[in-house]
Amino acid sequence: MGEERRSIAITFGVSLMVGFFVFGPLAKHGMTGSGKFMARPVPRLGHVQGRGAHARGGSYIQRPIVSAGCYGDASLCSALMRRGAHMSPKMSVGLYYSTSTGNTETVAGYIADKLGIEDWNDIGDVETDDVMAKDAIIIGAPTWHTGADEQRSGTSWDEWLYETLPSLDLSGKKIAIFGVGDSAGYGDNFCDATGELYDCFTAKGAKVFGMTPSDEGFDYVESKGVKDGKFVGKTFDEDNYADDSEGRVDAWVEQLKGEGFM
Repeated sequence: MGEERRSIAITFGVSLMVGFFVFGPLAKHGMTGSGKFMARPVPRLGHVQGRGAHARGGSYIQRPIVSAGCYGDASLCSALMRRGAHMSPKMSVGLYYSTSTGNTETVAGYIADKLGIEDWNDIGDVETDDVMAKDAIIIGAPTWHTGADEQRSGTSWDEWLYETLPSLDLSGKKIAIFGVGDSAGYGDNFCDATGELYDCFTAKGAKVFGMTPSDEGFDYVESKGVKDGKFVGKTFDEDNYADDSEGRVDAWVEQLKGEGFM
């Protein structure tokens, strides 16, 4: 009986050693005795690294990292990769304006709120690289130097258009233009600066979206912002038609989306 017990003990000890050396590494890498991979956090594409992973209430919270790894079976991995291949990154849209009295900034704020744009700034306060990094940009200006051939806004646009823009290549860049004017006080030069924005940006290869009928909304006499019977963008009049501005923004945003601007 003693010999039999000694044999059983030796067999049991050997089994423990085999289990430790064979199944220990497999368990460490996520393999169970059933031959299936254990559930483990799966990295997701596009997440910022380093947001942390914590145990809360006994459950593991995944730490997102940038990785293309997949720890499921072959069919699941294949399906996830096919799905990722068809997903397009969200377009980045910048909104840049200049202002003299604050009216153009007010309209810019309406547009930013409607589109959820966080990057909207005076053009004089932004780095050129930031502008160029955007897939599409919305630009807006007032008209201050009425009747002028150039530098019509009287703002930071004047310097940017003639000192910064000439060195840039905007081939294929999507732009949308808006202007703010006074149709009653300056009806002979209503939103003239929009025409200057159009001329300068298209000369560098930009593609304009969001042109609107020149006979909608306001009573004015003439505008350098009209090309081929249309405004080169959307016009606003905070002096005489301030109550209409938000509705005009809504209509213009829908038009831009329909044209594929964003």
